[in-house]
Amino acid sequence: MSSGDFVFSASRNAIINGAFRLLGYNREHGAMPADASLDAVETLNMMMSAWQAEGIAMWKKRDITLFMQKAVASYSIGPSGDNATLAPYSTKLAADSDSGDSTITVDDDDDITDGDYIGIELDTGLFQWTTVDGDPASNVVTLTTALTGDTSENQYVANYTTKCQRPMEIIEARLRNSQDVDNILEIVSRVEYMQLSDKTSTGTPNIMYYDPQLVNAVMYLWQTTNDVENRVVFTAKYPIEIFSAFGDTADFPQEWFLALKYNLAVLLIPEYMRESKMSVTQINLLISQAENFKETVKSFDATYASAQFVPDTGRGR
Repeated sequence: MSSGDFVFSASRNAIINGAFRLLGYNREHGAMPADASLDAVETLNMMMSAWQAEGIAMWKKRDITLFMQKAVASYSIGPSGDNATLAPYSTKLAADSDSGDSTITVDDDDDITDGDYIGIELDTGLFQWTTVDGDPASNVVTLTTALTGDTSENQYVANYTTKCQRPMEIIEARLRNSQDVDNILEIVSRVEYMQLSDKTSTGTPNIMYYDPQLVNAVMYLWQTTNDVENRVVFTAKYPIEIFSAFGDTADFPQEWFLALKYNLAVLLIPEYMRESKMSVTQINLLISQAENFKETVKSFDATYASAQFVPDTGRGR
């Protein structure tokens, strides 16, 4: 009888031990010393980071929402950046609140929790961002910082728990308005964005330039929004998680585990060739197998879509 199971995981140490077995290291020397394992972790993390530059990781595509502020042209996107998240929520105010109030009443507090980032649309049309102080009760939300302006019933309220990581790249982007209708944002180059004469022009954003940077990326938008209920929703290539503890599992689908093990072994050859005592023939075979395993899963790691073919009618010749 079959197991009925379809998923298995590979820990950091399972991949490393497998790579050293391919090198024959364990057979010759027994258990690996701690420094060898640490060397392999460093190489494994570097290898995975380098693979991201090759465009792999279809499974890491994520939809991220950026909450905008009126008349702001650029936003920091990352763990210490502006208000961009994988899991956005929104509701409306159920009653008016005055400047200086430390509580608001919302239509629905089901998705609001203690410590959330929360943005309240003031009557000025600006977002005030603060955090939630304690779990809401009966749709009453306590704010860490009191309101800095008046706000009225039906004004927009946005919240989320965690900021997104710095995206590797932006694949496509949309402007989502207050009616949840999407319009495509054109992604342009740095040169094209810099050639815009008035970068603070206010209206409906329709152009984006994305600068990946390091810890936090920078997203430039034109025009700057005139309505904080507009959000940018963009599909991004999210970074692959590194290994930081021996029990960490790979942030890869299971079809990639063999490629991880074999390619790690190949990268360890220069450091452990003497201990492994592999022949040139064995090394070449290992390199060939590693390349084949990687290319196989890379070809599988793609998005498939229908293609349209239009007949050439000969018009215009």
